[in-house]
This record gives sequence, C-alpha cells and structure tokens, in this order.
Amino acid sequence: MMITAVALVMMASARVPDPPLSISGIVSAEFIPYGIPQILGLGVFFIAMIARSSYTPFDMAESDSELVSGHTTEYSGMRFGIFYIGLFGSIFLGSMIVSLLYLGGYNGPGSSDAGFIYLLIKSFILVLIAFTVWLSMPRIRIDRFINMGWKYLLPVAFVNLIIAGFLTLGGWSL
Repeated sequence: MMITAVALVMMASARVPDPPLSISGIVSAEFIPYGIPQILGLGVFFIAMIARSSYTPFDMAESDSELVSGHTTEYSGMRFGIFYIGLFGSIFLGSMIVSLLYLGGYNGPGSSDAGFIYLLIKSFILVLIAFTVWLSMPRIRIDRFINMGWKYLLPVAFVNLIIAGFLTLGGWSL
C-alpha cells in the first residue's frame, strides 16, 4: 500500500516544484486522475485497503474459532452494531482516500463549487464496489491470503513503482 503511495508522490512531485507531501498537494498536481497512468497502483491500493479493514474475503479475525466464541456471539443489538459501524466507516474512509489519491479527488467536470459532491460520488462508487466484493467473494484461507500479498501484490506494487519512475524521468507532462 505504501509503495503505491510512494509512486504517486513521485509522479506528483514531478509536476509541481514544491514536493506535494499532502493530499491536497497531490490532488492539485493532477491534470488527469492518477488512476489512469497508475492503474496497477490503484488496484493494489484498493485491494490492500479492503484487506486492511478486515473486510470479507480478508477477515482473518473472524475465522472458524472466533465464529463460535468471538464478538459475533458475545455482543448483540447496539454493541454488535458498533462493530459494523466501525467496519463500514473504515471502508468509507479508505474509499475517500483512494478517490482523493487516484480518481481526481474533488476535481470533476463543470463548476468547482461542487467539488465535495464529486468526492462523495466517487467515494460511494468505491464503497459499492467494496460491498460487491464483500457479498460475492468467499472467505479465503490465511495461507492463500499471505501468498496473494507476497507473490502478487508486492511484485505488482514494485512494477508500478518502476513504471512511475520511468514516467517521472521521461518528463511526465500529462
């Protein structure tokens, strides 16, 4: 997740003289959304965001032993709802970060007065994609989860970093 963010900051710093180490600096440096030239980084960041929030199919904390004695059986009513409010809040916050970094943030067609509306629309679309993953994917085993991270996501993140380096050195001017 952080490797893709490093690639994003590297591409954003090539467009403006001051290093944009803030989210607003990265968004203001975007001429086109960074999700277009960094489609690999967008995918890795989004998958890592879902996995970080312990969302199904990556919810290793709710494995078989916790299903009979964990918080899913100990709490009911409002206490159980608080767990899901935290889970959905983390998915919404992660979707806002993804839309800020990779999808242009508050930039959109037309007036700049509706910037927050554009951000919310992009975030809700990403939340719907995350809910679709949640409802359609089965839970994966811990060994397959670790293999996916080490064998696929990490190399793809490094390939994305190399592509961003070539774009930056080649005069990234889109």
